[in-house]
Amino acid sequence: MSTKTLPPSYQRRSHSRRGGNILPLPATSPRRSLTKFPSIPRPTLISPDFADLHPQNRINVLHPPSVPRRTVALETGKSHLHLRTRTLDMQRKEAEMKHGEWRKAMYGTPTVRADYKSGIRSTLKGQMEESQQSKRDSFNAQLNYSIHLFERDRQDNLDDSQKRHNKLQFLLTFTRANKQAMEDRMNERRERRMQEARFERELLKFNPINWSHTLK
Repeated sequence: MSTKTLPPSYQRRSHSRRGGNILPLPATSPRRSLTKFPSIPRPTLISPDFADLHPQNRINVLHPPSVPRRTVALETGKSHLHLRTRTLDMQRKEAEMKHGEWRKAMYGTPTVRADYKSGIRSTLKGQMEESQQSKRDSFNAQLNYSIHLFERDRQDNLDDSQKRHNKLQFLLTFTRANKQAMEDRMNERRERRMQEARFERELLKFNPINWSHTLK
């Protein structure tokens, strides 16, 4: 740790134990260090130049346009002042524009007031037309949706009717087949009975039950 030395012209003071008076001490020569250090040049402060910069241009406080390198040392009050002035100018212009629009209806010339009223009327007409067009579009959309639902319901009903018809035809096919099978069975039974009766009559001719013909 290095010891700080006082310059030769500075006189140290010491308090006397007896009287308490302050006595000047003789000046001592500063100590000289035996180690030699290289001389370091003192840094010079670089101040950005905003003379040719437009007040509306935004800048980077760490990299102004007039300095080629980016460094933290350039974050000076001048850069922040430029940004603050730019913000205030933009807010002032915005306020002037708004008040200028509000001022036309009351304090403008007759031509300006007529143009302002004409603009309001055209704006209202445009809004009314947009509202009417929106209502028409909504009505047409709902109408098309209703028509689509009606057509879909009608098609579903037709599909259901066709399905019922196909099912009925399918069941009628089984009904006709069953009816034909029953008729064929009845015809076969009738034919069998008729054949059996004919066969029995033929047997009675050759072997009658009543030989004496007493039974009638």
